[in-house]
Amino acid sequence: PKCALAQGRFYGPTPLFMNTDKPNAPKTATAAHSGPKKSLPQLAEEYGVEVSTVKRYKRQGVDVQDAEAFKSFQSVQTDLAANDKTPQDAFGLKLRKLAAETKNKEATAELTEILLAKTKGEVVEIGLVMETNLQIAGKVKAQLKRLIIELPPKMEGLTATKMSGIIREHVEEILKYLHDELKLNE
Repeated sequence: PKCALAQGRFYGPTPLFMNTDKPNAPKTATAAHSGPKKSLPQLAEEYGVEVSTVKRYKRQGVDVQDAEAFKSFQSVQTDLAANDKTPQDAFGLKLRKLAAETKNKEATAELTEILLAKTKGEVVEIGLVMETNLQIAGKVKAQLKRLIIELPPKMEGLTATKMSGIIREHVEEILKYLHDELKLNE
């Protein structure tokens, strides 16, 4: 019988490997096992799989006591895994696609917001700011180098107190220049 796997459950006519102990279940499958029931660890050892695999198959409705049903279901699972056609994979792919679309919409909205702010003059390009800062830093550096040349002759023979006053004057002059330059570039 044909059936479809959806979210780990089979739909359609009940395949032969499914457990039909439910009173309203279709009568297409029969329990082929006989004798005493084996424990899950015993079944796992018999089938050569982990106990967790036997538990998972049992939760999915497989009659794990029936070796033929277990092997049949295991082969279906292996075929589906080999072909990457499980519904979980399709669902995961759809989730990744939706996540990518959401990120794209968020990025587009953010870009639109930035362009609007730029149009209003609320933002400035980083490159322009960096270039301006480099120019101002270059001018300040030149002012400081000028101090090295100008200060020694002015300080010859002065006391430490008078020297600090002269140095303070020149430093304040450079800071005022820096302040004025920054105000011009606002």
